[in-house]
Amino acid sequence: RCCCWSPEVVIKTSSIGVDTPTGSLVSSICLTIPAWVRASRLDRVPMRMVRFCSIIPLMLIGKARQRQRSDGLSESGVMDEPGHSAVHWLKAPARMAEYCRPDSEFIMLLTLLRAKIHGAIITQANRNYVGSITIDLDLLKLCGLLPNERVLVADIHNGVRFETYILAGKKGSGVIGINGAAAHLVKPGEKIIIMAFAEMTPEEATDHMARVLVLDSSNKPVKNMTIASRLDA
Repeated sequence: RCCCWSPEVVIKTSSIGVDTPTGSLVSSICLTIPAWVRASRLDRVPMRMVRFCSIIPLMLIGKARQRQRSDGLSESGVMDEPGHSAVHWLKAPARMAEYCRPDSEFIMLLTLLRAKIHGAIITQANRNYVGSITIDLDLLKLCGLLPNERVLVADIHNGVRFETYILAGKKGSGVIGINGAAAHLVKPGEKIIIMAFAEMTPEEATDHMARVLVLDSSNKPVKNMTIASRLDA
């Protein structure tokens, strides 16, 4: 069986130091590669290709360390010199490390419904406006949707489905407007479903509650409910 560790990788990894945020991330990423090769039965992958994949994280770390020095930061992310603005680039690797364990085990993420507006009536379709879906601010607050959030829209009349982002409309207006290119797919008066999704671990999913807002023909809320993501709910 092939092994992705080469002398160069071992030397460079040890020089970084696994007790630092950077070193921990490199170790986590590199340790997952042999397990992935074994699990995928890629025993015949050329050694040169596997070694290259192992060195990619180290190349990224090198770039990060260069930026680190230019920003006057130490390995822990603390400013070495006064006058520099706060830099939070270390937060992304720290977040990645949460989902990449040293024991070569990946955490599975589930995509679940987060919020939905059901039975909304399209009040306007403007092809020349900046692309988005305009939704009454009151409706956004009731179901927990946010401006600029990506949503999947399904037209009940013609079955068309498309993705766009939310633009907050006038409060209490009942507006549901399809803007931009998506306006070619729908017509005012048609009924649609607006859905937003979120990714979470199976453990987080056990406590997740999707929020569903049902509207009448005037885009007034008639039912606001939550749906549990458990089989025993």
